[in-house]
Amino acid sequence: LGEVLEEGAKDGSIRPDVNAEAKAAIFIGLIQFNALKWLLSGFKYSLSDKSDNLWKSYRKNIEVKKRK
Repeated sequence: LGEVLEEGAKDGSIRPDVNAEAKAAIFIGLIQFNALKWLLSGFKYSLSDKSDNLWKSYRKNIEVKKRK
């Protein structure tokens, strides 16, 4: 995962100013947190809906900002 993020930073699709290892750890943490929260809730909500929201937030924070 870190290598993929490094490649994205090199090709300009992902922000290069954040360490790839940190971006990978945050991504894995989002998955683990979301799965644990879902488990503890007794599977009472749509995991995919919550995952979509987390993914959108994560992507927004790692992608290169487009200039207007």
